Amino acid sequence: MTRRFAAGTVLFAQDDTTLDLFILMSGKVEVIKEGQIISVIDSPGAFLGEISTLLGQPRSALIRTATASRIVCIPEDQVSSFVQKVPGIGLRLARQLAQRLTETTNTLLQAREIGRRHQTLYLNLYNELSRQLEKNPTPELRALLERHETVRTDLT
Repeated sequence: MTRRFAAGTVLFAQDDTTLDLFILMSGKVEVIKEGQIISVIDSPGAFLGEISTLLGQPRSALIRTATASRIVCIPEDQVSSFVQKVPGIGLRLARQLAQRLTETTNTLLQAREIGRRHQTLYLNLYNELSRQLEKNPTPELRALLERHETVRTDLT
């Protein structure tokens, strides 16, 4: 069940339909989505691929070892019996999912706040350009404001 993987080994690819469950025992893995590293996992006991395993859906990201790693692989058809036989594993899995949900929620809230700040900056810039146009009505400023009027309207 426990296997050693060299650095750079792909455990599964994004959109892969395999449903095996992995548990990181040692080493470090990268979570890659659409070619970008979105997370690095190095916690012994961390589950990998659990969402796809539990939901029966294709993998949402690629997992690649960043260092030599020891990883337990539980085949899809043995996951249920593994969870039933190993005391506390279901609770550990639920806690990890809850932690990831919390992290995702926090990331979304931060992104929303950044969007609000950009909106405020954009509107302030638009208003400043409007004031400048009143003081110095050049065709260039008028054209610039006209191009941005739709965006401004959508933001308000």
